[in-house]
Amino acid sequence: PARNFASTLNAFGKGRLTATYSAQWPLDETWQTTAGASIAATDWLILVFCERSLERDWWLWEAGYFAASHKGRVTRTVCLHHPDLHVPRPLRHWRTVPATPSDSEQLLRDLLSASPVLVEQTLFADSNTKARQLLIDSLVQCCAAPRSDAAILDASGATST
Repeated sequence: PARNFASTLNAFGKGRLTATYSAQWPLDETWQTTAGASIAATDWLILVFCERSLERDWWLWEAGYFAASHKGRVTRTVCLHHPDLHVPRPLRHWRTVPATPSDSEQLLRDLLSASPVLVEQTLFADSNTKARQLLIDSLVQCCAAPRSDAAILDASGATST
């Protein structure tokens, strides 16, 4: 889902802004250097926090690295989370945004209005309703609850949904 948001934002930005996501960093001996350089070069950090995130500590490293390299930009560190998910105490210091359509739209407006290329005016023009809605939907989907319609194997070996 974060990939969808980054791809949609990049397509709309047409080179004027760039969105990256940590899953595209290589998991090798250069990971920390690559991740650090990418985070240091960003204007915003949006942590996509879902239930699985509670089992991992990547978010603490990324948020800490961003905060250390962007002193004075605390409001640009955002924890996007499912509305029903309890945000861990270390992340409450930064801005937390429930992944609802209205909150996601406001986050998108804030993100783009602070952009040096001022793409907000064109994105929120009436002619770009589809692009705007795609971005809002992709933000909401980043933190969507796991699907309950997954196939389940019962004791007899038969699958049910």
